[in-house]
Amino acid sequence: MHCAEASQLLDELAATDVEGNTIAPGILDAERLWALSSARIRNALRFWIRQLGLPVPDTTNLNRILDEVLPASADAEPLVRWPGAEVRSYRGHLYAMAPLQPVPKDWHVDWSGAGNLTLPAGLGQLALRTTRGWGLKAELFESAVVSAHFRAGGEHCRPVGRGHSHSLKKLFQEAGIPPWQRDRIPILSVRGEVAAIADLCYGEAFATAAGEAGLGVLWDHGCH
Repeated sequence: MHCAEASQLLDELAATDVEGNTIAPGILDAERLWALSSARIRNALRFWIRQLGLPVPDTTNLNRILDEVLPASADAEPLVRWPGAEVRSYRGHLYAMAPLQPVPKDWHVDWSGAGNLTLPAGLGQLALRTTRGWGLKAELFESAVVSAHFRAGGEHCRPVGRGHSHSLKKLFQEAGIPPWQRDRIPILSVRGEVAAIADLCYGEAFATAAGEAGLGVLWDHGCH
């Protein structure tokens, strides 16, 4: 009886700590969590990971999260992995997820824009929808070969309204996209130039003009 009550109390405390520090599903405020006692952090982490449907880490990996991931600097890329789960941090946030499927090296495919384009590694699908005044030029898929691919490194894009080109790395940093997600974001290119970065932004040279018909990119990716 006493053990059951103690377990219930620990879960209630963990639920309070997790709820009070949740940024989004699978993301916690690491800085605020770090302010708790070590025992309370461990209790919260076990509860949080279990509630996400992931395997709970053993003591060694739980201690590694406390020692390596939670106190990591903003520019570090710590990772603690165990069978069925992994935990990372970025800019003061703690992320828990199922292990990421590797993206096939050098994957690319020409896309006519018709129907849905299924991406590898469980990254969902791309589709187009008609728009007005934003998105890609409507005739782009008729007059040019549009290639879908992932970042290889060194790509640049001149987003609409920015006036000049930026590296994708800089654009991803500005958008607060964690490093491990950046090589998993689909890119549309025309003649080697970036036309769209998923549904995040459009290259100025390929964007429709104000008031004109366009094509907006839809990325149905679920959790990536």
